Amino acid sequence: MEKLIYWKRQYFGRTYTIFNEDAILGQLSIGLFGKNANGEYGDLKVMFSIKGIFNRPMYIINRETGELMGSAKFNFWRRKGIITLADHSEYILRYWNIWRSRWAISDSNGIQINYSKRFLKGNITTMTDNGLLILTGLFMNHYLANRNGNNG
Repeated sequence: MEKLIYWKRQYFGRTYTIFNEDAILGQLSIGLFGKNANGEYGDLKVMFSIKGIFNRPMYIINRETGELMGSAKFNFWRRKGIITLADHSEYILRYWNIWRSRWAISDSNGIQINYSKRFLKGNITTMTDNGLLILTGLFMNHYLANRNGNNG
């Protein structure tokens, strides 16, 4: 069943708050230089970490156990990223417009999560309750937008 949730952040803030009409569902706190973040969604607590200078892979780590939960690779020229989770499932993050204000995460069965943003807030339409993917999509967009000077 499709679910609509929202996100927002303050102008100079580095924390995204994820919520629905009833409650706060999670948050994503971006590190000082934008290459790391801590996220929470329900009981899930993860850390995102981008390593290296060129061809930077992103790692998704469980903050409580230190276990690697997944990774992602960016393709800056094609405006997409490939997310691989620990269970070997693969997802693609792809932008739908040149302003990078609409993007989606999909798998071989189709689109699972749609994102849209307008300035410092946005919507997430999701067919899944996978908090890991929801947080990953927000962090990847923030990183790509700031890398390209779009103020995520």
